This record gives sequence, C-alpha cells and structure tokens, in this order.
Amino acid sequence: MPRNTALDSPYEGLSIGASSWLWENHDEHVAYLLNDIKTAAAGKERNLSRFFAITKYTLKARFFNHIIGPFMDLERVFRAGLGMPNNTGSAFTEEERKAYEAIEKQIPELTSTMKKVVRAGASHFVKLATWQMDEAMHKARSDDVTRINAIVSEAAVPNPKRDGRFRGITTTTLKTARGFNHPDFARLLCPMKLVEEFDADPNLFMQKVKGGEIELFANDLPVFCYPFGHKYNPDDIEDGLCRCELLTRCMGATLTGPSTTFGDDRASKNQSVSFKHKYFDVVPQDVAYHVTLIRSALSDATSFGPYRIKCWDGVNLDTPDHSSHVAHPSGTPAPDGLQFFGTDCPDTHPVRLPLLFVEIVWDTRPFNNPELWPKDGTQPFIFSMGDPTGFGQHADYVFGWEGDSLKRAMDVCTGGDGLPQNCPALTLQDIETMNNCRLPAKVDEVVEDQYLDRLPGCNPVQSGPGPATMVPDCQAPSVTVDTPHPTAPPAVVTPPWTINI
Repeated sequence: MPRNTALDSPYEGLSIGASSWLWENHDEHVAYLLNDIKTAAAGKERNLSRFFAITKYTLKARFFNHIIGPFMDLERVFRAGLGMPNNTGSAFTEEERKAYEAIEKQIPELTSTMKKVVRAGASHFVKLATWQMDEAMHKARSDDVTRINAIVSEAAVPNPKRDGRFRGITTTTLKTARGFNHPDFARLLCPMKLVEEFDADPNLFMQKVKGGEIELFANDLPVFCYPFGHKYNPDDIEDGLCRCELLTRCMGATLTGPSTTFGDDRASKNQSVSFKHKYFDVVPQDVAYHVTLIRSALSDATSFGPYRIKCWDGVNLDTPDHSSHVAHPSGTPAPDGLQFFGTDCPDTHPVRLPLLFVEIVWDTRPFNNPELWPKDGTQPFIFSMGDPTGFGQHADYVFGWEGDSLKRAMDVCTGGDGLPQNCPALTLQDIETMNNCRLPAKVDEVVEDQYLDRLPGCNPVQSGPGPATMVPDCQAPSVTVDTPHPTAPPAVVTPPWTINI
C-alpha cells in the first residue's frame, strides 16, 4: 500500500509498511526513513506525525530521559556508540557508550540503520539524532515537569489524602512562593546534613541561604531524597537514600500514570509509559532524572537566566531609573511558573522584545571519583579567571547574523519552540561543518590537556565578595603585544549617572 499523503512522490515504490523498523526489507526501511528526514528538513510539511518512520523514532526518544538521564548530549551518545568521528569536543566517556547500549535495546536494528543513514550523508544523521529525537526528549521532559509540578503541592506530608497539603500552596501557586521562600519547600530542599540547623530556626536558615551565608551545592543530598521522619546518619548517607515517598509518587505519575500516584489502579485505558517500553526495572539514570525534576519543581527558580523582562515602551532606549522603559508581560504563567508564550505585553509597553535563552551545563562526570575531591568536602571547581564560587559565570551575546537574516527570522518564525530547523527563513549547517570553523590561538600558552601549576593569565583564586585583586608585574602572554607586560590596578571611574535604590 503506497503512502497516502500529499507528499507521495519521494516515496514512490516504497510500501507504507517500510516505515516500521521491523520491516523485513531493511534497506527499504532506511530509504523510507531518509525520505522522511529530507522531506521534514525541507519544511514543506510541519506536522511530524505525518512522517511515519521518523515518528517511530521520536516516540521512542520520548522515553530516553528515563534510561540515559537528563544530562546526556544525544549526538555525543550516538557518535560514541556508533564509533563515529568525535567532532564534539572532549573525549567520549564510557557512560555515553553505555547510554547508547541502553537506547540500542529499545530500537531494533538501530546500529545498522544509523550506519546506513550516516553513509547516505552525515547531515541526515544529525537531523534525525539531534533535531527530531532530541526535540522529542525535550518535549517529553516538559510533559513530565507539568505532572511533577502538580504533585509538589502535596510534597510536605507522607500521605496527602490523610495528612492534608502544604500550608497556603496549591498547584496554581507561583514559583516565587516556593524554594527558600516557603518553610515546607525550604525544608525539603535543605541538605540532609543541615536539617537540624534548619529545624532549630527555619526563618533564620532561609534568610542565611538567600543572603549567601549558607551555600548549597548540587551534590548536597536534600531532605526530599529520604523518607519522611528519616534520621540522618553521616556515616552512612546511603541509608534510606532515594527510598522516599515523594520520589515514588512522581515516578508513578510519569511511568504508570497520574492516577497511580497514591497507589490507586490506573484510570486510563491507554498503555502506560512503562508498559509501552517494556520498562519494569528502574535504572539509576531514571532516579537521577526524577530527582532533578523534583528539585526544580520545589525551587523558586523560574528560568536559567535573567530574561523575564520582555516588553518595551517603544520610545525610550533608556530611562533615568534604567528600568521603567521595559516591563514584564501580563498573563497567567505556564504550569512550570514561566512566562514565555501565551502572555501579552501591557498597553504601556506594547513592543515584544526577542527572547534569548541560554542554558549552560558543565560536564563534571569525569571528576565523579571522590578521591579527586578535597578531603574537607568543599567543591574543587574553579573558573579560569580565579572564581571558585560560580557567580562569575555569564554569557555574552555576540551579534553574528548575516545581512537581514535575523530580521527575516523574527518576521517569519514566531513559533514557541525556538528551534532553527523549524524556521524556513534560515539556512542551516550541520554540527560537523560548524565545528570545522576554528580560529588560530591568539595567545601562546598551555590551557588544556595537562595539569597546570597555576591559572592562565595571572589569575589567583579569589572568592570575593570584594573586587578581585590584580597581580602586579604579571608575566603572562598578552593578546595585544608579542611579549609579557606588567600590569597595574585600573583607575577608579565614576559613572555619569546615579541609581536610586
């Protein structure tokens, strides 16, 4: 039976059954998949559900979060597993290879299919692995966030049906009321090793966290990871770890359905995620995935960066207070507390500003060995400019659009996904081509691939909060002259404006 859509011509001679990865003629399946990839990339059909072969891979990709965790780069995973050239930066890890093995168990003939796709053109592989499949993973994660956000209002007690819910918190409460702005959320996020200090004076503890006196780190094990009423044992931190009621409820909501959250029978007649993917033994990556989403749902963070002000008055480039020319959008936030789309700018600030989203993830897995860490428990990571706190991390936007391409994209591509492959006004290049664009080093100094005696550029480790101190008579190479040159503290400059606080 031929494909019966408006896109029949590229599929002439292919049976519709060839869209299945179990089709007896594997070459015909690959041909069907390649036609899907090429036609989808052309942008003539925006509904991906009409691409029968791609859909089978993307539906499976929605499950990948559970078996490889939330932090894997899907292209790296596929390249590592397929033995492809590494054009993505650091060396492949054993964890990435094992992630590919987990995916391979889910999709029949995956390796032979991907190798044939790569032989047909590396860009086809990139479009499938890093566009369609990676996008499917992100959409599934968004759906899981929505389910978990609906549960965290019931997180403070072992049995919400019996014990009630949070004081003053409902599923519609804004994220700004969560985190260390609410004692119940704060206690769940509090590191288990500090819970006695929290219980002694919750309000004081929350103030210290928000004021920076108490620092919390990603590797701190929070209270919500342990059962309610658990007595923490510093000599055996794994006692009770991840055997908690909240984690059980959230995993039930995502894997077997919201109706099973409290142990009830499934209400839906559709197949559960667990049954659909024959997933009956929970793996550690899935626990990490759910713990990450729970931690995010409990916190008051609404974004990864300061991009929430998105409306302009259309007149003033600046105002004396440096703020009143812009405003927040109006409207009801999404279930995750974010105000991205589906909101309106107020009449006083009618011009919508473009949204720039920046998410930074550091791969610290090569340093998971506790023997590499300081014995006092402090974290060892330091930015190259000498900052051990992480507060110096930032992003700079460097304008690099060719001609009027940015204007055309803003006029035409107004969808909410922000994905360049869904913007027909843009011409894309694959990641291999992008990574081949390199500039020669401007400074002749060793900065990677070996241990360093000191940070580059005469940067001592300085925690602040005062201004960093420059090193006198620095002999580091310069980016502007051919020889080292001494440095001196800069002159103090008083800005020509005042800020009323």
